[in-house]
Amino acid sequence: LLLNAMTHKRAIILIFGFGFLLRLVYILYTGILVRQHDLSSFGTPVEAGGKGHATYIEYFYERFRLPDFDVRRVFQFYHPPLHHMISALWLRLQTGLGIEYAAALENLQILTLFYSSACMLLSYRIFGYLKLKGAALIAACAVIAVHPTFLMLAGSVNNDILCITLVLASVVAAFRWYEKPTFPRIILLALCIGLAMMAKLSGGIVAIAVALLMLLRLIYRKISVKRLLAQYTVFGVICIPTALWWQIRNLVLFDVPLGYVPRLSESADQYLGNYSVWERFFDFSMRTPWDAYQASATYQTLYGYEFFEHNIFYGALKSSLFGEYYIGKNSPIFSGLAAVLFYARILMFAGAVVGAVYLIYKLVRSIRKPQAFLEEFGTGRALPCFMLLFEAALLVTYVQFCFAYPHFCSMDMRYIVPVLVIHAFFFGIFLQKMQKKGTRSARILCWCAGIVTAVFCIGSACFYVFAV
Repeated sequence: LLLNAMTHKRAIILIFGFGFLLRLVYILYTGILVRQHDLSSFGTPVEAGGKGHATYIEYFYERFRLPDFDVRRVFQFYHPPLHHMISALWLRLQTGLGIEYAAALENLQILTLFYSSACMLLSYRIFGYLKLKGAALIAACAVIAVHPTFLMLAGSVNNDILCITLVLASVVAAFRWYEKPTFPRIILLALCIGLAMMAKLSGGIVAIAVALLMLLRLIYRKISVKRLLAQYTVFGVICIPTALWWQIRNLVLFDVPLGYVPRLSESADQYLGNYSVWERFFDFSMRTPWDAYQASATYQTLYGYEFFEHNIFYGALKSSLFGEYYIGKNSPIFSGLAAVLFYARILMFAGAVVGAVYLIYKLVRSIRKPQAFLEEFGTGRALPCFMLLFEAALLVTYVQFCFAYPHFCSMDMRYIVPVLVIHAFFFGIFLQKMQKKGTRSARILCWCAGIVTAVFCIGSACFYVFAV
């Protein structure tokens, strides 16, 4: 058993090392302006019409102060400023050391490389708390290490990946606090959630699932009610101001509505409001040979789309693999590899659904026999319930967002990236169940799942190393 444990640890270390190397290779060949979201361009100040995350970062780099105007005036300035402040400080440190400004800008991807790599370690900690072991743990870690979403976000210089990293840190902090509710641990939890929302307001979705843990700890308390309520007060005093000071400031100074997000025009080419609710959920029609992609484009330009995907969950699946881009569009080899990735991901998702259904079934059964759940899964019911509620909260808010802002870009997986970690956990549950069952059919399913996982991981690595 000790040898097996050491072998599994070494395998995970190698997987994470490979995942880091993939991220590094990806950012070296993509560059600061390639496959970005809402970045615009560097070198144009606000007064000259500058906009986007690039101008936002340079605003802090040059002026060392918060915007003194209505943030709705400049594209992307409505976002909380944590990522942009850190990026500006990183630029200032580099240029202070004599590094050329153009090189310092390229080095902004070092920050996002660090954030994306940290997601691997945080996911591993989450899986550890949830008692994934052996091949199930290796498979879950491998999926996160080489998943295309995390590779693309390693090179994306906007605020998405910092928020995602802090959300995953919030999950780890929540599990640690639930295990042993102390003041230092709840302070760390409050800071993680507060800073996640200071990077991007949607980071606050994790608080819904954290509230469940707080309620369960109050019901099944290890310490006095008085001490727990004192901890909850400290949590609120730290988390709420950290999370919401930017929105409150803009409301007070410029009458910007809380939770403000700008709307795209209905005349935009990516507007999807003309599709019915049925089509947004259940239309899986095949339109072109490039159907594995989120959108189809002409050979001449990156954004010359022939169609935009309108199915919400199909869009999330496609964008998790290729973003909103048409990578490798000129190569029959990579179009085939894209299809392999696409169908391998569907099969893995099916396994995750089976794992989730089985987990829910066991949770319902455990109402009468909670000890049986502990014996099978190695953990109590609170943390799996957290994952299920977090998944539900992410999906509900995602669907609501897609209908409130009915445009193609609203369906991007980058808005709900933590579901990838949750699905990796469910997929691990599926593998563990098949291993424990031990029947011939279960062993065959286990082998098939392992092959599909390997195909997905190798395919992702090849696609994002060679499909420039």
